[in-house]
Amino acid sequence: MRAVPDTRMPPATLARRAFTLIELLVVIAIIAVLAGLLMPVFHKARLNSYRTVTTSNLKQVAAAILSYAGEHDGELPGPLTLGQGPDYAQTPADSLGFFLWKYLDAPEPTSAVQQAKLLSNPAYERARLKPDAPAYAMHVSLQDADGGELQPWGSMRTVAVAGMRQKQSDGSLWDSPRIWAMVDLDQKNVARVTDATPSWLASLPKTPAHGEVRMTLFFDWHVEPVKVTDP
Repeated sequence: MRAVPDTRMPPATLARRAFTLIELLVVIAIIAVLAGLLMPVFHKARLNSYRTVTTSNLKQVAAAILSYAGEHDGELPGPLTLGQGPDYAQTPADSLGFFLWKYLDAPEPTSAVQQAKLLSNPAYERARLKPDAPAYAMHVSLQDADGGELQPWGSMRTVAVAGMRQKQSDGSLWDSPRIWAMVDLDQKNVARVTDATPSWLASLPKTPAHGEVRMTLFFDWHVEPVKVTDP
């Protein structure tokens, strides 16, 4: 009777096939280094994606503003408050969503708060500290060539001047590629857009939502990423 060979591996062979603690640590270290190298790449790709979406949204907002002006004797929508986001309702009537809903493919205003998605963007939604934080600042007051005050979006000060909005035919403001109309809003640039301390300051992103740029809509209605220069 022929003996059956013993196929079991000797302990020494099993020991040679197992990973040692040092080998495991080396593998973990390599994975950590690769992750560290790839994280900035992924972060940059995500920011670029966010900027693309925001650029598209702002271009559609610009088209909606021009459509509104075309139907309202050249006046821009307003009066508007400084901080603007996707939320709007019948009251208060001081938001872009209220004035532009039909041009932005958004629901008609009711007593309930609704959202115009194009007045939002992924970077803002990810970085905001509270859901009702405004996404953009509006350029509500600027000076004309003679030093007078212009209120492109109207004034919230009194009813008497609420309808005194600048028209697109008034002066060269609307042809300027360097005067901003809307810009990303965060805690670092609040002082640049208003002298006041708004109640929603603490709800804003602490730093620019789009990294080293702020997405900006200008009064000639082009959209551009503007490099952050805040300290």
